[in-house]
Amino acid sequence: MTLVDELLLEDPDLDTAIFQILDFSRIEGAEERQLQVIDARDIARLNDAEKLKMPGIFADGYRAARDELAGVKHKTSKRDNDRRPDPKQSDLFNET
Repeated sequence: MTLVDELLLEDPDLDTAIFQILDFSRIEGAEERQLQVIDARDIARLNDAEKLKMPGIFADGYRAARDELAGVKHKTSKRDNDRRPDPKQSDLFNET
């Protein structure tokens, strides 16, 4: 939330903005998803040391996910090939 706070402080037009997070996840024990509106003022702020550490944690998670998925090749189906103008041509993601 600290980064959002800083962005809001940079724009004087947003001085009176109310920032809310809409969480539509399933609460533990509930059978269905429920909308929760969370006021950003209720979320704990990070100190400067934590704020500097978070991008590295995010990058490490991204790299771990990328490496895990690197071994997974997308399997094209007949339907995918039928939708392409030329089935011999690679798609946007270089998959044949």
